Amino acid sequence: MRRPRYGPTSMRPGKRSAMTRRIQQLDKRLKGSHQETEDWWDLYKDDAGTLYVVHTWSHTSLRTLKDDTGERRVSAEAFLKEDDPKASQARAALRSYLAELG
Repeated sequence: MRRPRYGPTSMRPGKRSAMTRRIQQLDKRLKGSHQETEDWWDLYKDDAGTLYVVHTWSHTSLRTLKDDTGERRVSAEAFLKEDDPKASQARAALRSYLAELG
C-alpha cells in the first residue's frame, strides 16, 4: 500500500484555495503483518496562518482485499479536543509544536 499522492484535498490539482504548506508529520502508524493498516497525521498551515491537521488513512482487508482510504481535515484546536486513542501521539506532537511556538 502507498500513501495517497496528494496532501490535503485543497492541494489537489483543479481545487482552488489558499496556499497551504505542510509543517511536519505529527505521527504515522503502520499495523499488521503486511502493513495493511496505515494512518498519517500531518500538520498544515495556510496563508492566513491557520493550523490544521490532516488525517490520511489506507486500510485494506486481507480477507476481501477491499480498501478503505480517505482523508479528513480538522482545525488544530478541534484536533486537540478529540479523544481518538489512535491519534494520541499525534496530539502530543501537536502540543509540543505549539509549546515551542510559545
